[in-house]
Formats: sequence, C-alpha cells, structure tokens
Amino acid sequence: MALMRQDTVLVTGASRGIGFACAERLLSEYGCQVAITARDPAGLEAARQQLAEKGRVIALQCDHADSKQIANSWERLLQLTGPPAGVIANVGDNPVHRLGPRKAHNADYDVLLSCLRTNLVNTLYLLQLCIKEWRSRGGNIVLIGSQAYRYGIPGQIAYNVSKSGLVGLKNSLVSEYGKRGIYCQLVNPGLVLNERTRRLRATVAEQTISEAEVAAAVCQALWQPEQFGNGAELNVPAA
Repeated sequence: MALMRQDTVLVTGASRGIGFACAERLLSEYGCQVAITARDPAGLEAARQQLAEKGRVIALQCDHADSKQIANSWERLLQLTGPPAGVIANVGDNPVHRLGPRKAHNADYDVLLSCLRTNLVNTLYLLQLCIKEWRSRGGNIVLIGSQAYRYGIPGQIAYNVSKSGLVGLKNSLVSEYGKRGIYCQLVNPGLVLNERTRRLRATVAEQTISEAEVAAAVCQALWQPEQFGNGAELNVPAA
C-alpha cells in the first residue's frame, strides 16, 4: 500500500532512540502526520515539542506492557485522526540494560514473561487493532527486531527470544492478510550506537550503526514496501 503525505503513521516507543529518529524522519523527509507513544509523560511531552517543530504530531501516553493502555491509546488516536495508514512497532524492552546479563540457566521467570509480553504479545495486540481497520483498505507495518536473536547474544535470552518471535508474527500476518493489501516488514538493526547499549558494546565486538541510519531503512521499508516484497526481513547493516 502506497502511503501519502496526508496519512498518519503511528510510531511506538518514540520519545527517544530509534522511535524518535523514525518519527523525526517521517516528518522532515516524508511530510506525513506522526502519532507517537511513550510510557513516561515528561519524556513524551519533550519529544512532542521537539518533533512539532518539524510537522504535525500527536502524543499518546502509553505503557506497552499494559494492554489496557494500548486499547485506550488506540481509541484516543481514532478520535483524534482516525486509523493510521502505517505503524512502526518499535517499542521494546531489553532487561539487560537495567539488570545486566542473565544466561539461560539463571534467567528470571517473571522478567522473561514481562519481556515477551511487551515485545511480542502486546505488539500483536496493537496490530490486531490496526488490522481490524485495515482489512478493507490495506496498511503498512514495520516491526523493529534485532540481529541479536540471530547470533544468540549471550546474557540476553529474554530479548533474543522475544525478537525472534517477530519473525513468526511477520510471516503470519503476511500469510493471512497480504492479499488484503496489508504489508509487514521486519527490520533487524545491528548493535545501535547509543547510551543504552554502552555496557553491551563494551563486551560485544560488533559493528555499530546509528539510530538515524536505522530510521532511514525503516522509513523506506514503510513508505515503499513493494520495493522489498511483502514479508521482507531486512538486516541493517547487512549481515
């Protein structure tokens, strides 16, 4: 489905990092309206103010670990602008950043469940809401995965498993809804150069990529999905 400049794109987890970079690029390069979500109200408002200098922005406070908040934010978005034409499902939790590494034998059960809920199950829940609106009109989805699952980065099994599940999610959505004009791509960034990955970068020798470079690839996949084919899995940088 070809997006247009007057369309709205929903970007989750967009108060900073890759999500913010994607929202910024959509506004400055593509000129569409952007709806952003974030858990922290102060961070969300700061991001909204910065992004509003570049174009039309809607800010929706939402903790994506909570399905009720997702539903409430979705209803608010429908009231404000109607259903979005595209979604960048960026929000994700990596417990390593706050708890340090945990190998499989020592992984905390509740942490694993929380990570899977936020990164995979609730991503599907949000997309269910989208697809109910899109079955007659089509829509574009880009899932933000990670190259971590492909290598099984030690110490972050919860994150690896949750991101690997996005492959099955993508394939299922394409199989079930591709004929209805719904596109779903998966972009897997490598090790992103930012403060959150500082500890990981100190222990993992791997090429890094900037948030802006990831955003460029994500927005291209969203805006021109036909270029890659429905269900493409794109590694940035190429693995």
